[in-house]
Amino acid sequence: MIARSNEPRSFASLVGNVPYVSDSRDVFQSSDVEAVDIVLPIHLHYPVTEQALKAGKHVFLEKPLAADLKQARRMVDLEKRHPQVKMVGENFRYRQALARLKGHLDSGMIGRPYAVFCNLLAPFYLADYAKTPWRRQARFLGGVLTDVGIHYAAQLRLLFGELTVESAFAQGVNPDLGKLDSMCFLFSNARGLRGVMNLFPRGERLFH
Repeated sequence: MIARSNEPRSFASLVGNVPYVSDSRDVFQSSDVEAVDIVLPIHLHYPVTEQALKAGKHVFLEKPLAADLKQARRMVDLEKRHPQVKMVGENFRYRQALARLKGHLDSGMIGRPYAVFCNLLAPFYLADYAKTPWRRQARFLGGVLTDVGIHYAAQLRLLFGELTVESAFAQGVNPDLGKLDSMCFLFSNARGLRGVMNLFPRGERLFH
């Protein structure tokens, strides 16, 4: 594992005296390491993934894919150039309820969907993770939208296939949540389905 706290030795001891290094490159240079799970702030996803793939390691990457669209496109290019196993750990896609719903949709049990409306009024002020400094002072523009909204976009893609965004807007309402925290986008798929997804924070500000 890579301990990045101010006291890596203490942290390593806390979790069972595991071996640790202070530089990810030491892990990538080790012949004993075949695969890595990259669990870092989002702005580090692309450079560290690139290092790992160039070193020949398989990569499991925590969501979202990258800090911005430019990095995401470069990440996709890495996939084309490196043969190793690569996976984004989007956990919502593996919920049993969603798997059953997808089965019903695919079988035609509930008919052919023609419209979908996804409204998320998220109580971010209750979430401990929203208080972490690297999220509040994020070095990536997407903020809570790419950190949390990615889950719901993944669910829609699982149920209805690849989506084409017809129009969209994003804005910031609560400055404690970063530059952007609200969005609306209209989308369609290849089978003629049309839909809308809204994501807005609700509740009080996190900090007064």
